[in-house]
Amino acid sequence: MKMNTFSNLRLVKIINLLLAISILLMLLIIFEVVMFSIHLNVIFIVLGTCLLTLLIMRLSGYNAFYIDTTGEVITFESHRCSRMGLGSNLTKKVDFPKVKLLGYGVKKGLLGTTITLIVSTKKNKSGKVKIPFRLSFLSKRNRGMIEDEFDTILKSNKEIKRETILNTDIKFNH
Repeated sequence: MKMNTFSNLRLVKIINLLLAISILLMLLIIFEVVMFSIHLNVIFIVLGTCLLTLLIMRLSGYNAFYIDTTGEVITFESHRCSRMGLGSNLTKKVDFPKVKLLGYGVKKGLLGTTITLIVSTKKNKSGKVKIPFRLSFLSKRNRGMIEDEFDTILKSNKEIKRETILNTDIKFNH
């Protein structure tokens, strides 16, 4: 399964640009560079609303993701627009074989959804590591598709482990 939500990045960049223009215009009005007959309280309310929107967008997590599970490797990549849409995007990416997936968790929060992948590793004493991905725009349909895909991968991993155990038992019995 291949899935991405890169169209969200375009929308977030447009929102960031509009917010930046609004903040700049409000600051110009406050410092009386541009003259408008707007009451000062209205300016601070609009400026506060813009800054609150930027803060919520910053805290909500990564804006777009890409997932690919078609081969033997799971690729999960998340992208976030930089502040105000300026500069390059921030990216978090992980690639690992499907057989290393031990579990996953999906937690819906107030500002976004957190997908936690539990992967086996030899670098840790416990033998597993949790990789969290915080996504801001994840629809119910996309979340369901991701959960179904991870469920099928975990089911096939259990069958592979069961076959391995059965094959080793047969070897020891002879």
